[in-house]
Amino acid sequence: MNKVVCFFLLVVFFPFGGKAQHTIWSFRDCIEYGREHHLDFKIKQLEIMLAQNNAVKLSYTYLPEIGLSANHNYNFGSTIDPSTNNRISSNVQSDLFSLDSQIALFNFSEIKKSKLDRLESAFQRQDNEVILQEYNILLLKKFYEAFAAQEWVNILEKQLVNSENQLERIRKEVSTGLKPESDLYDIEVIYSQEKIVLQQAIHEYENKKTQLFQNIFFIKDDYTSYSLHEDLISVEENIEFDLNSNSKIKKSDIELQKAIVVYQQTLSNFLPKLSLYYSYGTFYANQIKNISDTSFNFERQLQTNKSNFLGLSLYVPVFSKGNATRLRNAKRIEKEIKEQQKQNMIQATQNEFNLEKQQLHQLITLESQITENIRFSTLSFQTTTSKFIYGKVDAITYKTAQNQLLLSEYNYLNNQLLQNMGYQKLLLLNNNF
Repeated sequence: MNKVVCFFLLVVFFPFGGKAQHTIWSFRDCIEYGREHHLDFKIKQLEIMLAQNNAVKLSYTYLPEIGLSANHNYNFGSTIDPSTNNRISSNVQSDLFSLDSQIALFNFSEIKKSKLDRLESAFQRQDNEVILQEYNILLLKKFYEAFAAQEWVNILEKQLVNSENQLERIRKEVSTGLKPESDLYDIEVIYSQEKIVLQQAIHEYENKKTQLFQNIFFIKDDYTSYSLHEDLISVEENIEFDLNSNSKIKKSDIELQKAIVVYQQTLSNFLPKLSLYYSYGTFYANQIKNISDTSFNFERQLQTNKSNFLGLSLYVPVFSKGNATRLRNAKRIEKEIKEQQKQNMIQATQNEFNLEKQQLHQLITLESQITENIRFSTLSFQTTTSKFIYGKVDAITYKTAQNQLLLSEYNYLNNQLLQNMGYQKLLLLNNNF
């Protein structure tokens, strides 16, 4: 038992002796590199910047809109002379210059739009957190699949060395006549089968590692020089679901807030709008024979024709053919849908957390039985090996005992890795990693 545990610890914590040339990746390394280089996160950062750029502060809605305007006009035939206000039969050229401004004193729609813009910015940031959480959970699964495959290869390589020693021993005994040649055939079959199993395990590891790094780099790359390493953490069962930390629930809450603001914004179709207008301008007018007689000799007209305009505009909606009412009802229903979706998200996420926690408890409970199985398998393999050396059992019995030990070692390795993966997933669901 102690030998198996020591071997397992050596495999997990020092699995790369003699391979110092390899680049070693931990789970956190994978997350940080993937978050920095994966295209999905780069796209999301641009969407966040766009939402922040579009967000308008509430105070900005009370700033005036100011503009300059200039008009150059011709009136031919019967017209009113702007300089005398008399109707005459002539051609008149006129020019108008003005500075115009407008301030919305009350516009319920603009007030809510400002809040909606801020919520949209918050929504994009939270959506990024959801993407990151889902990415981390996906990467967690891919990492531990590849890591388990890697450690299984190490176990098989160790076992193959033992089989090589047995093969050499029997080959020498056959050559000296101590054993029949059929014993050599038996051990050679076992040895060749183990090489096939090892090669299949290596292929599986290579495939799992490729899937992992394809989710990090997003491009085709050479992963042969990359190895995986993860320190086993202390697993705790008393972790509880944090309703206020889960990214999906927080995103669902922002979606609900947006729906509420949109619903409130529909009130603007029933409320009055109040605006203040101010204009400062002047004009120039001159009688001409035709267009070719155009003159820009403004003389003193621009100075003497100055005028100011100040106005207050009130718009009160009266009838909109029922469109405003239908829109408000539609937005109310959408708000209620978002409320139900939030509750559904809370329930689904809580169920996912509880199931993961239940599975973690089952793995911890199973550990003692697996440990006991390793002890018995180790003792059985040791005694069977001794009997095999002295010719008391055949190669089939030896192979059976060896397979039992390999299976118990794999079960222990798999249980430990699943415990760590499950616990880290619970932390990720609570955004506490």
